[in-house]
Amino acid sequence: MSLQRCPLDQLYQPFSDEQMADPYPIYALARQQEPVFYTERVLPDAGVYVLTRYDDIVQVLAQPDLFLSKDVIRSVTTIYPESFAELRKGYPVTQRIITADGANHRRFRMPFNKAFEPPRIKLLEPFVYECASALIDSFADTSHAEMISQFCYPLPLQVILHLFGMPQEDMVQARHWCDDWLAFMSAPLPRERQVECAKSIVKFFNYLGNLIAERRANPREDDLVTEITQHVEPGMEPLSEAEQVNLLASVLIAGHETTTNLIGNGLRILLESRHHWQAICQHPEQIPQTIEEILRYDSPIQTFFRTAAKDVEIGGVAIPAGSLLLVVYGSANRDEAKFTNADQFNPQEQRGRKHLSFGSGKHSCVGALLARMEARVAFELLSQRFSDLRLASHQDFEHVKLLMHRGYQSLFVEW
Repeated sequence: MSLQRCPLDQLYQPFSDEQMADPYPIYALARQQEPVFYTERVLPDAGVYVLTRYDDIVQVLAQPDLFLSKDVIRSVTTIYPESFAELRKGYPVTQRIITADGANHRRFRMPFNKAFEPPRIKLLEPFVYECASALIDSFADTSHAEMISQFCYPLPLQVILHLFGMPQEDMVQARHWCDDWLAFMSAPLPRERQVECAKSIVKFFNYLGNLIAERRANPREDDLVTEITQHVEPGMEPLSEAEQVNLLASVLIAGHETTTNLIGNGLRILLESRHHWQAICQHPEQIPQTIEEILRYDSPIQTFFRTAAKDVEIGGVAIPAGSLLLVVYGSANRDEAKFTNADQFNPQEQRGRKHLSFGSGKHSCVGALLARMEARVAFELLSQRFSDLRLASHQDFEHVKLLMHRGYQSLFVEW
C-alpha cells in the first residue's frame, strides 16, 4: 500500500479482502498521517472516530466515566425488520459486563471475579490438559489436521461448557449459536442469512434461560451458572432473568472465541518461521512470553467501541459528546512509539504485558488468565507431540469476516 497522503476515511475499509488479510499497513499509515480520523464506512447508521495510537487508546480506556461502554456491541450492518421481529420472540437484549458503565458494571462483573480468580483457574488446569490431550489424540495418527475445527475451537469451548455445567454433547450446537450471534453483530449479512441468525439467537437465549431455571431448582457447587443465579451485589438489584441470559451468552462467546483465535493466529505465526516453533519445542519455558508476543503481534481482539460522554479532544481532534469511537487495539499493539521493532515478531524482546489485547483498566477482560492458561497448555502439548509440525502448502489463509475478532476460518497443518 502506498504511503502517499490520502484521506483515511476512504482508505480504511476493514471488511475488504485486502485489509482482512493484513490490516497492519493501513494502521501504520493512520498512525503516521491521521491517527484519529472520522469515517462513515464502518457502521450503517453512524459515523465513528477511529483511534490508532497506543497513548490515545490508553487515555480512553483509563477514563471509563468519560468514554462509556454502553455502545460496545453495535451491529455493523442494517438490521432488517424481519430480524427485529424474530428477536422480539425471545429475551430482550440487556446490558452485560462489556456494555455496563459505572456501578452497574460492578454488578455484572462481580459474579465472574470469583470464577476466574487464580486459584480457580489453577484447579481447572488438569481438565484443560485432559481436553487438549484428547483432541490431539483424535488426529495424531493421521499426519494432517485442520486445526481450527479440530483443536483451536473445541478446546476453549469444552472448557467454558464445563464451567457452565453444560453437557459436552451440546458443543456443536453451542458453536453454531455463537457463530450466528457473532455474525449477526459483527459481519455484513444478506437479509436471509441475518434473519436466520436472529432465529438462532432466540434459540440460544432460550436454551440459557432453561439452564438458569434448572440451576435455580438444582443448584451446584463450583458452578458458574449457579453462582450467577444466586449472586446479589450489596446495595444493588439482583440480576433479572433476562440480564442473566444476556450475561451468560456474552461470556460463553468471549470465553472461547478469543482463545480460539489466539491459538490459531499463534500457530500460523510460529510455523511460518520455523525457528520460532523449534524454540518452544526445545524451550517450553519460553511459551508464556511467546503467547504475550502473539497477543501483541496479531491480536485476536482488534477493535472495541466507546462513546464520548461529553465534548473531548483526543490527539488534537475535537470529538463531540455522544460520538462513537473505534479503538483499534491491533494498531496500538504495533505502535512504533511504544514498541521497538513493532512490526517484527520477536518473543525475545522484553515487551512484558504492555499490549492491549485484553483491554486495560476497569473493563479489562475478566477471563484473560484463563485464556493465557489454555493457550499455554495448547502450545505445550502441541510442541511436545509435533516437533515437525508445518503449515500445509497451497491453502488460503482466509480470515473470519468480523470487525472485532481476528482469526482464521481454517488452518491446515501436516507432520
